[in-house]
Amino acid sequence: RDTKKNMNNNLDNKEIENFLVKNNCILLSKNHFFYENNYKNYLIRKKNTNIFNLRNEFLTQEILVVSDILITDYSGIYFDFLLLNKPIIFYAYDYKKYIKANRDINFNYFDSSVTPGPKVYNIKSLILELKKKLLNNSDIKKINLAKDKFHYYKDGKNCERLLRYISRIIK
Repeated sequence: RDTKKNMNNNLDNKEIENFLVKNNCILLSKNHFFYENNYKNYLIRKKNTNIFNLRNEFLTQEILVVSDILITDYSGIYFDFLLLNKPIIFYAYDYKKYIKANRDINFNYFDSSVTPGPKVYNIKSLILELKKKLLNNSDIKKINLAKDKFHYYKDGKNCERLLRYISRIIK
């Protein structure tokens, strides 16, 4: 994958910045740990912007909890975000190039019961979907379908179950 064209850099533009300022929003951006660890110099952001690139000093799950909307490309981070019942936008700005250069995706990326949110391919479409999502999360039924496919337990007691399991093995 062309590391100079990752999603975070694609989002760093004037149209997004204007949208964020106009709507009193901020964009928290975090690269995949591979890019973070191997391309640190490429992560520098402009000053005086509503876009904040968070590095590894922040845990991804901490960022998800405080986020109102997730914008992702092909990352599995959305599986965790499903549990929060918040809107997801799939930003496939380089879909054909990604599939050709990297690998297939292990599921139908365009199946809304698997990826419950709009698929957008450019900044204009992304901004349009952000406007919609700020007003209303109409994808909650799709989110629940996907959540049911990927999360057997949704009661917040997974750590407790894991502790009991490990305790049984140790005994």
